[in-house]
Amino acid sequence: MFNISFTFAGSAVSATMVGVFTGSLGFGYLTDRIGAKYTALLAMVSGLLSMILLHVFPVMIETGT
Repeated sequence: MFNISFTFAGSAVSATMVGVFTGSLGFGYLTDRIGAKYTALLAMVSGLLSMILLHVFPVMIETGT
C-alpha cells in the first residue's frame, strides 16, 4: 500500500522508540526540576513547533533532500 521496504519500516520504528526513550528521560528530569505544569507546557510547545516545521518543509520529508 505505501510501498516501503521492511528495512525502512524497521528503522523508522527504531528511531521512534529511541526518541520516546530519550524524551521520557529528559522530560522526567525536567518534571522533577521545574514541575509538571511547565514541563507539559514545554512539551506542547515543542510538539507544535515540530508540526509547524513539518508543514512548512514537507518536500524535505518526501524527497529526502
